Amino acid sequence: MTAAADLVPPRRPGRQTALRQLLPHLWPAGDLDLRARVVLAIGFLVAAKVANVYLPILARAAFLHDIGKMAIPDSILRKPGPLDDDEKQIMRTHCEIGYHVLTRIPFLRDAAEIVLAHQEFFDGSGYPRGLRGEQIPLGARIFSIADALDAMISDRPYRKALPMSHAREEIRRCAGTQFDPKIVDVFQSIPEQHWLELRENLGSPFRLAQLKNLRA
Repeated sequence: MTAAADLVPPRRPGRQTALRQLLPHLWPAGDLDLRARVVLAIGFLVAAKVANVYLPILARAAFLHDIGKMAIPDSILRKPGPLDDDEKQIMRTHCEIGYHVLTRIPFLRDAAEIVLAHQEFFDGSGYPRGLRGEQIPLGARIFSIADALDAMISDRPYRKALPMSHAREEIRRCAGTQFDPKIVDVFQSIPEQHWLELRENLGSPFRLAQLKNLRA
């Protein structure tokens, strides 16, 4: 597991310096799904030209978004079938558990707000607080799309990876309900091949050139 000290960025990094120094240390070597979410989420940030200071905050949140699941019983986490209503309520506590863990660490407090909100939906139907629209932190709105995209285009025990075209259409369909329509527009403006290349290059060291087409 990556040491907490590895997540501390340089004091005043430029965009390229922050990415070079931060990204190689953000995930366990074999966790490709997690790597994908971090890279895709940062890709959205670069495309949207968000301030440099927000890059490491979102990266930390993407890395730690499910840390609260450490407190969820294995009988629920590893259940092969659907969860019942009581189990769903227990599972939903992972956002708040993760938030309380991270707020105890000063440099992770901003990331903790994203972790708390990463299951909120744009229309207010998510959890744990039922936030809607811009009440949801920007990082959580970005990460939710990256998370959904990676989940759809990755193999799962119960299905093979879905085509990128399917994932793009599903994200478009859920704009305004699950996802922020403005961030969906950013996502849709980026060529499909670019996301596929990011996903395919996860076995190699991350290169800034992989994001070169994200900034018009």
